[in-house]
Amino acid sequence: ISYDGNEEIDFSHYLNQIDKIKKIDHKQLNLAGVSFLKLSETNLKRKKYKKIIFKDNIEIYRDTILSNTELIVSKGTKIKLYNNAKIIIDQGIILFSGNENNPISVEGFGNNSILLKNIDSISLKHVNFSGLSNFNDDCIKNPASITIYNSSCNINYCNFSKNRIGDDMINLFSSTFTIKNSSFKDIISDAVDSDFSSGEISNSSFERIGNDAIDCSGTNLLINNVTFTKVSDKAVSAGENSKIDVINSKITNSAIGYVSKDGSILNITGEIIMSDNDLDFVVFQKKNFYKTASLHYDRVIEDYRYLFQEGSIIFSKDQQLKYITDVESKLYGKEYGKSSK
Repeated sequence: ISYDGNEEIDFSHYLNQIDKIKKIDHKQLNLAGVSFLKLSETNLKRKKYKKIIFKDNIEIYRDTILSNTELIVSKGTKIKLYNNAKIIIDQGIILFSGNENNPISVEGFGNNSILLKNIDSISLKHVNFSGLSNFNDDCIKNPASITIYNSSCNINYCNFSKNRIGDDMINLFSSTFTIKNSSFKDIISDAVDSDFSSGEISNSSFERIGNDAIDCSGTNLLINNVTFTKVSDKAVSAGENSKIDVINSKITNSAIGYVSKDGSILNITGEIIMSDNDLDFVVFQKKNFYKTASLHYDRVIEDYRYLFQEGSIIFSKDQQLKYITDVESKLYGKEYGKSSK
C-alpha cells in the first residue's frame, strides 16, 4: 500500500484489507505522507478498534495521524521517519512485538517525534529508538521526542539513543508506566521526564546523559537495580511533591546523584553504590509554596558529598550533618550540575 502524500485521502477502504497484509505481494508497507486515517467505523463503547499492522520496512515522510486504532508492529519491522514527519495516535492499543533476535527499530532522519495519548495499553518490547526530536508543529510544541499522555505504558528490553533536539527523550504525563531491562545512551538532555504519573524503572541503565537521567514532578516512582554513568546533571531528581523509592542502584562519574526538593520524599535503601560524583545527595527548597523536602537513607551520609538546605528533613544513621542557608545558588551550573537555560 503506497501513498505519495500529495492529497488528502480516506483510507477506510484499504483498512478493511489491512489484516490480510500477508497476502499482499508487496513486502513493503509504505505509509509515506499519510496525514490522517479516518476510522469512523470504530465502536468506542465496545472498545473495538480498527487494526493496523506494520511489518517489514515502513517509510514515513509526512505526519501519520491515527485514532481509535489497534496498531501492531511485527518483529523485525524497521520504521524510518523523514522530513518533519510525526506519528500521532489518539485512543487505542499499541503493540510493538519485537524479540531478541528480531528487534523493531524506529529511526528519525529529520525532526521526527512520536505522540501517544489516551491509549488503553502501550506495549513496547525489544524496540530500538534513535535519531528522534521533540514534537514541534504550528500549533503545539512538546519538549520530548516521545510523549505519552494519559496512557498505560509498558516498556521492556528497549534502547533509546542519540536524540537530536529537545528537552526530553521520553515525557510521561498523567500516565502509568513500567520501564524494565532498557537502556538510555547519548541523550542530549533529560532521558526520562515523568509528570503527575506513577511507575517503575528497573534493571535498566543510563549512560552519557546530557542533563537529568530521571526527572520527576508530582510522580510516584520505584527505581530498582538501575545504573547511572556520566550523567551531566542529576541522576535522580524528585521534585514538586514526588515520592521516589530507590533500591539497589548505582551512580558513578556523574554531576549529582540524588536530589529531593519542593515537598518531595526520596527513600533510598538496599545496596547503594556512589563513586566519583561531584555531589551525591542534595535536598533543598526551590519553590516556597511547597512543603519541606525529605531524604530517607538507611546508612551514613557524612562520608559522601552532599548539600542540605537548612530546614530540610533528613533521616539517616548520622550523628550530625551540616546544613547551609542557600543550596540553589550552588546548583544549575553555578558550582555543580548543569545550567537549565
